[in-house]
Amino acid sequence: MVKLLSLNVNLRFPKRFLLKTPSQVKRIQMLTAAVKQLKPDFLCFQEVTDIFLINIMKGFFLSFNPVYKIRFWLLGGLVTWYNKERFLLEEKRFIAFYNQGKFFSKQLADRILKKGILLTVFKDKKTAKKILLINLHLTANYGQKLKDEERQILKIQLKQIKSILNKREKTTDLLLIVGDFNASFGSKTLKNWLKEVGLKKAFPNNIYTVCPGRNPLCNRDQKSNFQIDNILYKQGKLKQAKLVFNIKGKFISDHFGMAAQFSFKS
Repeated sequence: MVKLLSLNVNLRFPKRFLLKTPSQVKRIQMLTAAVKQLKPDFLCFQEVTDIFLINIMKGFFLSFNPVYKIRFWLLGGLVTWYNKERFLLEEKRFIAFYNQGKFFSKQLADRILKKGILLTVFKDKKTAKKILLINLHLTANYGQKLKDEERQILKIQLKQIKSILNKREKTTDLLLIVGDFNASFGSKTLKNWLKEVGLKKAFPNNIYTVCPGRNPLCNRDQKSNFQIDNILYKQGKLKQAKLVFNIKGKFISDHFGMAAQFSFKS
């Protein structure tokens, strides 16, 4: 079995949440409590841009090693943690999206951050089974009714992910793609892409990961319930999937977290 926890933690600018939530360290402590309870093998975080926060996390996630790519800041804001007792890291790559959107637009922060995917390959020390794990964060396309230009950017980024999968999926025993797609999974664009690549969703469309009506930490431009995060899989079997950090008193981000458990293919 393989257990995974994914969350857009929104650990970017400390001042942003000073009036809404406990300190950054307190939020990491809440994450640590969830990790102890869920006992995942992998933690996939999006929107972590400060290397200082990674160093803080290291003090809490003692049984995990982090994987990230840094160039002045964490590229893509992506960090993948893995259970170092069970798995060996065989490969890691950060791949930026070709198209990052217009410079003077809501994708400006995405261009600076260099949105993309963090590709990792792990080997189970006992079984020698291999996992291709992709942690990603697409540029800000928000919503189900995309503008034509936003839809084109989304299609280009999805096409790039598809080309990567075509070269790699046959060499793995379990393929997982997790993170923030920044577009609704109810949209036609994402539905068609899922059919093309043959990926399954751990969470159906009626499970929302951004809920402004329930979660006071949601951004002002988040006005509707959306499922923009998911855990996608192939060549394995989903055993369990549930939302975390989705009840009052447990909110630590403007997104809910996702936890899932998989078995390897036979």
